[in-house]
Amino acid sequence: MKSCDFIQTCKTQVTLLLFIFSLVKSVYSQDTHYWTNQYGPRGSILGNAIIGGVKDNSAIYYNPGFLALVDSNNISVNANFYQFDALKIKDGAGIGIDLKSGQTQILPSMVSGTFRFKNLSKHKFGYAILTKNQTGIKTSARIDKELNVIPDFNNPGDEEYIGQFGLKSALNEQWFGACYSYKLNQNLSFGFSAFGAYRTQLLEYSNTAKAILPTQSNYSLYITPLVSYSDIQSAEITTFRGLGKLGFAGSFNRFDFGISITTPSIPILGVVTIQRDELYNNINLFDLNLTEYTRHTSNETEYIIAADSFRFDLNRNTFSVNGRQSSSTDKIKTVYKSPLSIAGGIVLNPSPGRRF
Repeated sequence: MKSCDFIQTCKTQVTLLLFIFSLVKSVYSQDTHYWTNQYGPRGSILGNAIIGGVKDNSAIYYNPGFLALVDSNNISVNANFYQFDALKIKDGAGIGIDLKSGQTQILPSMVSGTFRFKNLSKHKFGYAILTKNQTGIKTSARIDKELNVIPDFNNPGDEEYIGQFGLKSALNEQWFGACYSYKLNQNLSFGFSAFGAYRTQLLEYSNTAKAILPTQSNYSLYITPLVSYSDIQSAEITTFRGLGKLGFAGSFNRFDFGISITTPSIPILGVVTIQRDELYNNINLFDLNLTEYTRHTSNETEYIIAADSFRFDLNRNTFSVNGRQSSSTDKIKTVYKSPLSIAGGIVLNPSPGRRF
């Protein structure tokens, strides 16, 4: 190959790769995505890439079409003994303050079983209980230092600032269901799995901030020694939905293949409780300037009267909001949806005497 042809070929390949990467877009709506947990020995080793060649009980989840091609009947228990969830949010609690979370969990993965009836050799049945998602976040941050958070035209210099942030999140989703698979012939089969999905989510969030002014400053003596804000929230969600999986499988000497379709979920039950408490205390939302109130005063009495007028206007920014809503009392409709998913795969089997 000539050098100019080689260069042109490289340019074409690089252009194609750049075009492909330009089509990639992050999907932020997925929590823990679709393949967080693995089921069965092959699924654990191959990272769930077994739609086209699953030959154990995990076919109930991955591709129910393969279940009829599994000759043995058995009960199996698969477990992920340890799971470690790690999260880092850069500047999550402010510039230079990262949020970090690390949690270790012990969780079961899948309990399943299969059976056949003697007079129905082409029919196979199965059942499974599996942990679809289980993850959590627990993180907090605190800052306690001298900072200039009050405008200098009200209080020159720094104030003692204390800020705290906390976040706790927990997610657990359990699937349980049954499977039916039918062998069309020696090489082809199809199947269907019906699942019920029970999902619980918990979110607890808190954000508090306080500015303590120097005891001898005019702002502290005549207006307020403390400026503070707090926002505390919590949400507990429980949902139950139904969904199904359709699978088609083929197994031959040189290759196996499979197609699996997961149906959109059907909401059955949803319950939520949401609570929030928010407090604003002497926060200067309108940039009121104490100097403008007191610039024409000539003695302490006039200064106190002007400061009282400033404080009265400032106190309009002191208020608390508290609320609680739930499905039982406020008829809040709660729905969690999972979309249509189509997956396929092919597995090449080595020929006799050949190694890959």
